[in-house]
Amino acid sequence: MPGIIEMADVEMVDVEMNERKPLQTIGILANDAAHKVLVLRQFAPARPAQAAWLEHVWTVQWQLPPGKRLAQKTVPFPAFNLVTDRQKGCALFGCPTNSFTYHLEGEGQVVGFRLRPAAQAAFWQIPAWQLTDRAVDARAFLSPPMVALLDQLANTPLSAQNISLAVTKLNALAAPLSAAAQNVGRLVEYVAQTANILRTKDLAAAFYMPVRQVQRLFRDRLGLSPKNVIDRFRIHDALSLLQSQEQPDLAQLATELNYADQSHFSNNFKRITGVSPGKYRERLRPAAGLADKADQPDK
Repeated sequence: MPGIIEMADVEMVDVEMNERKPLQTIGILANDAAHKVLVLRQFAPARPAQAAWLEHVWTVQWQLPPGKRLAQKTVPFPAFNLVTDRQKGCALFGCPTNSFTYHLEGEGQVVGFRLRPAAQAAFWQIPAWQLTDRAVDARAFLSPPMVALLDQLANTPLSAQNISLAVTKLNALAAPLSAAAQNVGRLVEYVAQTANILRTKDLAAAFYMPVRQVQRLFRDRLGLSPKNVIDRFRIHDALSLLQSQEQPDLAQLATELNYADQSHFSNNFKRITGVSPGKYRERLRPAAGLADKADQPDK
């Protein structure tokens, strides 16, 4: 097991955080009932190179009447999240295999530090696959004062200033990212930006690497297979296209996303999101009673 990372006594360099507008919400599945009560905010480093382990900080707040319970599903970016939750405490979450569902009830506030791909190694040296679809209590690798500071975020009004303080202190604890971790980050970024990466061998060829080496890197550093990451970004693209087009044709959408046919697209979409693209398309139509219909089981 790795040792506890103590809060540094050295002089810290302030990491300035700016609130991001508009929000980057790709991967958050449409759910009118949940979206009406959620308040989402995001904060990004003013100078990204200053905190090489951090993509951005996201926050979610909600308030529901007693007895009311809602579920919000996401198809997360393939990276770890260090999360402090008013109701559940502070933990490091590994990559989920497919989607992730959070159940909303009562009054809550959650603050998440979305790490860059493979950047959890700045704090946690265990192979990433050990946390796939799992989480570890932050007290396993952060000192009590650091955990207390993070927990305080989930219980106080949020601002760029208190987010900046937490990021600054975490940044002082972060170990430099290894060459392997940086390579995984580059590979994931390439998949996200390149539409014709459809198979692991496509990605390996683009970087002149053996397929098995790419597979090992992703397993050890992300906890996911390269194919899982490729499929995830294709579904992100599908979600964006479904939302941006008024009456999207699913067969045409499958072609745009380089699927062999609509059946392959529909099966992949449902496997990852839990709902068929046709059913999801219905959620996006501005029709009366749509939110209730969207909550029915998919068929």
